[in-house]
Amino acid sequence: MDRLAYLPFGNQGAMSSSQLGSLSSALTDVLPGDFDISILGPAARFRHKTVVIRAGQLPIAATATTPISVQRSEVPYATLRIPISGSCTYKLSNGRCIEQAGRTAVLLSGKAREAETSGVYASTHLLLDSDRLLATAQAMAGSNSQANADRFEVNRDREISLQQGPVCFDAIFRAHFALLDAFVAHPAALALQAVDDLIYRSVVMLLSPAILNADEGSSRLPMSVERRTLNTVCDYIKAHIDESITLTRLEQISGFSRRTLQYAFLRHFACTPMQWVRERRLELARALLTHSECNASITQVALTCGFSISGLFSQYYVVRYGERPSATLERCRR
Repeated sequence: MDRLAYLPFGNQGAMSSSQLGSLSSALTDVLPGDFDISILGPAARFRHKTVVIRAGQLPIAATATTPISVQRSEVPYATLRIPISGSCTYKLSNGRCIEQAGRTAVLLSGKAREAETSGVYASTHLLLDSDRLLATAQAMAGSNSQANADRFEVNRDREISLQQGPVCFDAIFRAHFALLDAFVAHPAALALQAVDDLIYRSVVMLLSPAILNADEGSSRLPMSVERRTLNTVCDYIKAHIDESITLTRLEQISGFSRRTLQYAFLRHFACTPMQWVRERRLELARALLTHSECNASITQVALTCGFSISGLFSQYYVVRYGERPSATLERCRR
């Protein structure tokens, strides 16, 4: 039997089969449309492994397969293919695109296309929401920017280098997928991680690298105005401390660009926005653990304060307070 590549997430729960129909059925769960899949090579050697998940509102599929060819009819959405192993060649109306592990991703519009995989192939498929992509870009660039859908060219099939200047997007997406893998069996914890927001932000930067250096004039606001804006952001954080809090949402509330918001927090609080969020969560956890009537477990306290991993919460707590949360809880109960 041919060896299958390792999936970037969900290997333990992945569907593994030697039936061609099961691959088409699995993919249409996340990528609606008509697939016509053919086996390249001996049919007896065909195998695939596929996992389909939903990270927040982002549908994601990962598949590893022995060589196949695929014909696809037109669909009303765009997908971004991030290769994990091997390569895939797409025959498109405007030429060819090659998806190659570590080198190039492929953005596919909804137009009809053909494809052939080669090598020990595995890839991830992100079904993109163009409205959310634009909203994320607008938030990252700041309220004064002129972000528009045309800059992403989601209607144009093309190869995209995974190395944009000094930024290695192959490593960035693999880190996102590793985070998915850590939480794939825990939907509630996965929701708190807001991995879908992280992925959308990375897609924005991959499709429009100029945003990496974008900075808006809000950084030149008077300090008093900047501080009032930060107060609004901080009030939002405190009111949603037990929920998923994303940088994109904080940028939308402030109207500041990605870099301006970071600089504003560094100037006023000597930390990043997400570090400030973590500190407030630790303070809330400390207050709960030192309450004389606290009957919750450490895990329950961690989740109440927005920490999806109790072990990681304990590590942060020890650094912040010099003792484990269990020690605080035990002392106060005594």
